[in-house]
Amino acid sequence: MIKLKFIYVFILVSSFLFPEESSWSTTTFEYYWNLGFNQARFREPVNFTPFEVRTGYLTYGGSDYWDDLSSTDLGLISPVILDSTNNSFEYLEPSSSRTLAFIEFDFMRFNFPNLILNKIGWTQNILDIQTGLGYRYIHSIGEPVFPEYWEDTVPNNQNPGTLLFKPRLHDFNINTSIDYQPFSRVRTYFYHSLGYSFGTIYEYSGTGNYLECEGISEGFGLGLRYISIFDKYNFNLAYGIEFRLHRSNINNIKDPSKISHIIGLDMYSKGLIFSISTIFGGQKTSADYSFRKMLNHNYIAAQTGFEDYINSMDAPPRNKLAKKMLEFTQIQIPYQEYNNGLDHQYSGDLDSAIYWFNQSSITANSDLLFEINSHKKDLAIMLIDSVNIYKSDMTFEIAEDIILKAKKLANDYYYVNESLSDLYIEKGDVFRNTGNYNKAYIYYNKSKEIYPNSNVKLIEKYYTLTQNLIKQAEDASSKGEYSLAIESLNFALDINPEKKSELNPIINELYSKLSIEDSAKIKQKIENIVENKKKEIENSLNKKILIGMSSNEVENAIGLPIIKDTINQGNRIYELWTYNNRPNLTRVYFEESLVIKVE
Repeated sequence: MIKLKFIYVFILVSSFLFPEESSWSTTTFEYYWNLGFNQARFREPVNFTPFEVRTGYLTYGGSDYWDDLSSTDLGLISPVILDSTNNSFEYLEPSSSRTLAFIEFDFMRFNFPNLILNKIGWTQNILDIQTGLGYRYIHSIGEPVFPEYWEDTVPNNQNPGTLLFKPRLHDFNINTSIDYQPFSRVRTYFYHSLGYSFGTIYEYSGTGNYLECEGISEGFGLGLRYISIFDKYNFNLAYGIEFRLHRSNINNIKDPSKISHIIGLDMYSKGLIFSISTIFGGQKTSADYSFRKMLNHNYIAAQTGFEDYINSMDAPPRNKLAKKMLEFTQIQIPYQEYNNGLDHQYSGDLDSAIYWFNQSSITANSDLLFEINSHKKDLAIMLIDSVNIYKSDMTFEIAEDIILKAKKLANDYYYVNESLSDLYIEKGDVFRNTGNYNKAYIYYNKSKEIYPNSNVKLIEKYYTLTQNLIKQAEDASSKGEYSLAIESLNFALDINPEKKSELNPIINELYSKLSIEDSAKIKQKIENIVENKKKEIENSLNKKILIGMSSNEVENAIGLPIIKDTINQGNRIYELWTYNNRPNLTRVYFEESLVIKVE
């Protein structure tokens, strides 16, 4: 019901001019580019790859085989170097005769550049340059047969049967991988290896190999790795696919039987290979997650991640960029807080809206602060106006709650304070008219504390209240209730000391009608009451919980209790609030939403 009454407020505010805020991405293209290709720019460097296994198939040819990377045709240049007595190698024409099985093991690749840079207090994570050792084994799957006129006698003049062209090569190498990681799970890389090769070229049926050889090998590769992330461990698995160019230059042939026309190999291979490896590092950091939040304008959540990243190590990669983004984020936070306040306001959650407006004011620049304060003042006026319009349909507690919300928005604005002061005067009038003069006096004094200019209105209120107390004393005296009459007249003097000459004789006369013992008790009781009232008046708006405070004021001062109870005693109903987190306060008792006792 109350929310419906504020609809006009939200309609008016919806036309409010929003303050300007900036975005890290200035265009839609830049936004999606950052979201897609810069999502791991603050990642950890990959420092160590314990092992990587590769396997696949290659086809080979001569030095012209790489001229067309998509073709498997042999070309014009043979990969087999022959002596001058023979230059025919037609049986290598089919690609099936030139297919190689490939398996490779890389060990202990370290990011040596970063290890060196760490010594001088600098790191980078743009490229992971790792170097390690490797072993490679290549053997031919095809088994082309040599021409019949080739001699097939091996050492000891044995005839082993059919001789086959089937190279088997072992390779020990030093390899380097240069990786770039645009995504959290995808890495692109360039691979290079250089090593020493040795093995055999001939195979004879079922009995062994012949024609030992040695030379050098070199490989080049381009590939992609997919990262499988293990949250429970400090390493990840990487699955890769790579296009490999490999050259085996065999220039030293051992032919003790002098039967071979082959004097060397110059094999240019190409093909796809697959890999699996373990890597340490490369994971996204808190700054990467904050960067995504910043792109989506969630600056409040982004701030902590950038701060944690900057403070996480001595020299985090891209530290300057992280600091720049943190500074940008901190500038934008008050704008986000202001917009959060508007969102909560439009949804009807004014408490949350006020919180966000006040948070935004703490760090806002002068232009935004002007917008915030103007908006807060306008909203406070609208809330006060809504109370003035619908007051007849509201309880005192609802009206007070709305005005206190307005006060949180514009604490020093006279219009808000005057409205709250008038509300307390009205509440005081209600208590006065029902004979509860103590509570009436409390509310009149609250009114004066909130808005000192209300003194003009309160002169008549205090005079009427004094007259009511004198009338109450007369009624009590006529019934022989002298202690009540004395208490009422002392209360009247407390309100209006100028009546001292008029009322003191009456009070003394009433005391004479009491016994000496009763008189002493009454005087002490009156003194205590007067002293307590003075303290209540002086501290009525203090954060301490005092007699006469409303339930709204208690809630604003110390929060809600853990338990709320209702106590019925005869015709009177009390409310009990119990706390367990206050060192000097346990229970607060209310009657008609006013504090009557504090424990």
